[in-house]
Amino acid sequence: MTAAQLERTREDIAYILQFCATALITQDHTVLDEFTMWLRDLLAVRNVPAGTIRTSYQSIAAVLGGGFPKTNTMLAAAATLV
Repeated sequence: MTAAQLERTREDIAYILQFCATALITQDHTVLDEFTMWLRDLLAVRNVPAGTIRTSYQSIAAVLGGGFPKTNTMLAAAATLV
């Protein structure tokens, strides 16, 4: 990855975490779902495969482990939208 690509990836992961937290706080999974569809469209413009989102969500869930079942469920469901 170039420095610019790495910076965009960091930003994207920060946004994923922020929208995931917002979805948990509001108890509204559609917050993460809608963000996921927006991110999918944005990455398509950047020529980044949509599977990158799924991989990111799976990686976040793996880091969280089993201690965050609601978060992992939301991430898994949102990943199906890409």
